[in-house]
Amino acid sequence: MELLTMIGVVVLLVVLANWVTTKMVELLSRYYFKSEMSGTRKGWFGLLGAVVIYSVILLLPAIPFIFSLKLAGIVNIGAQVTKLNKYYYPGKGKSLWKRSTRK
Repeated sequence: MELLTMIGVVVLLVVLANWVTTKMVELLSRYYFKSEMSGTRKGWFGLLGAVVIYSVILLLPAIPFIFSLKLAGIVNIGAQVTKLNKYYYPGKGKSLWKRSTRK
């Protein structure tokens, strides 16, 4: 039961971190750039926001849920990289994670 509770907490933290990152990009687009950003620029700023959130988590002192926060931060970075993949590799089967098979 405790494992399910921790998984639920991590999932909620990931959703919250993803929402904060998306909202940060939206507010940055609206108030700083004052125009709609391109998809790739949104992707890179989303990744930057996720890294900033993870960096803040790393600076926190030892608290009871620190490992859950770190895991949520890493998963958020992975989610932002996945969003970035949509703009650079729109085809099926291509990803930033896979190496090129060109010879």
